[in-house]
Amino acid sequence: MLQEEYNVAHVRRGDYRHNCTSVERILERMRKVDTSRPWLVMTNAEEAWLLDFKMAAKAAGVRNVVEGELQALEGLDDNFMRYQVLQCLYGHAVNRLYTLKSMQGFCRVPGQRVEMEDFGLCRGAGGPS
Repeated sequence: MLQEEYNVAHVRRGDYRHNCTSVERILERMRKVDTSRPWLVMTNAEEAWLLDFKMAAKAAGVRNVVEGELQALEGLDDNFMRYQVLQCLYGHAVNRLYTLKSMQGFCRVPGQRVEMEDFGLCRGAGGPS
């Protein structure tokens, strides 16, 4: 699903108020930003949130793959290496949603877009709880 252009959402659930990272809020923002490309969802969300998200996204027609579904990451036990791979995927996305801060790093992919759009999810939501 990520062979062509894609978007990414980095949804931190552990340290943010859940009203800005609810399934409904995430899908609302995804639909406003772009529905023509699939979404890679990187999150530390609890299993119940993931199940709700997958069902609601399917019903809303939002194509997606969750970080835990990426087969290429299955063999990566080194957390730093895993983060670097995800940071590269994040950096190569066309549009990016994030909660706390953009994960844009120093990973540069040949042909990488430079006019990417970042969209904060939790602005005005009271910050970390």
